Amino acid sequence: MNTWIIVGCVLLAFLYQLWLNHVDYQNNARMVQYIPVNAIQESDLQQSYYAVATAEATHGIGANGNVISEDARRDLDKADAYNVEAASSRKKTLRFLTYNIFIRPPGIQSAGTDYKDLRLQLLPSVLAEYDVICLQELFGTGSDRRNRLLSDLAKHGLGYSVFLPYQLGYFPPKLIDGGVTIVSRYPIEFSDFFVYSDAYLFTADVWTSKGILLARVQVPQADGNPLSVDVYSTHMQAHDAEDDRYTSVRYKQIKEMLAFVKRHSGTENHIVIAGDFNVNGRVSRSDDRDGPEYLSMMSLFGSDSADGREWIDVLRRANDGRQIITGGDEYNVPKFGASKPKPVSCSKRLDYIMTSQGTEGKFSAVNIAVQPFEYNDRDDISRLSDHLALSAKLQWD
Repeated sequence: MNTWIIVGCVLLAFLYQLWLNHVDYQNNARMVQYIPVNAIQESDLQQSYYAVATAEATHGIGANGNVISEDARRDLDKADAYNVEAASSRKKTLRFLTYNIFIRPPGIQSAGTDYKDLRLQLLPSVLAEYDVICLQELFGTGSDRRNRLLSDLAKHGLGYSVFLPYQLGYFPPKLIDGGVTIVSRYPIEFSDFFVYSDAYLFTADVWTSKGILLARVQVPQADGNPLSVDVYSTHMQAHDAEDDRYTSVRYKQIKEMLAFVKRHSGTENHIVIAGDFNVNGRVSRSDDRDGPEYLSMMSLFGSDSADGREWIDVLRRANDGRQIITGGDEYNVPKFGASKPKPVSCSKRLDYIMTSQGTEGKFSAVNIAVQPFEYNDRDDISRLSDHLALSAKLQWD
């Protein structure tokens, strides 16, 4: 009897959390705090160009973009105006990062708590070096961790964000949000998302709102004509094994992703698609040639479903066609402690930055790098995640 009471209480608490998230989402509002310019040191302004901090994550994403209060809009306009000169001095570039940060919902862990809260404290100082960040596995369901990280990032000038919410209108219902978030130092003019229609039934993904998220980022310029880039982020079906049960789901998800991109981005738009595709680019641990699932994926990127665009896998191109490792082995990392993986446990290429130049000027990605974000002087963790991050400099010519 007591067991059923406990189970009932846990279920009620979970449903209450979902209701709170739903109410928060339906509010269609973004709480913005404006930090007066004179309260910030000049050196801080040079490092973080926007004097805007969000107290909460962005909610209400969709065809109408982000809805915020008039007071917040005025504050954002002040920040935008102040930073036009800073933006123009950047020589039309963005520091870009994609990172699966391994902040899974409460109760899901591989090594105790996975040091989630500790890593959450360390992440802002690392992420603050970038202008646009695509995050995966930053889940908001069941905890305030997503809101806490977004609030901390806003203090570093990364004041704009959108995330992929959970969707109950599926069967089975998607009780967990997508864990995909895009954070920007510059305004997000438009945003939308799509939750993939398929997931392998016997995995946690069937309950998770995995999909594709869009943020149209606009970088202010001194001449009043902002530079624009459509940033997409995704996290696809887990289990990267060469198993048709998983690869067939990802194949369908890639087709849906490209259809979503085609629906929102015209031929004139510059595009970046980044995230954890869970497609192993390598043949094996020791063979860095293109793997079979990678070749299948790239055939879709080269097909009509990709709108005839030329897509560039920037990490592969930067390494002369070799597939560089970005992720750990799912079953090997946990036995070393998920937050303290040994180098031998990382053997797969799962994370991607794909770019496509539109017809309005030239656009490219340079300075491509894998970022391990290691801590060799700590006893508790050695890395911030079981994945490595990918960084690039996006530039308009």
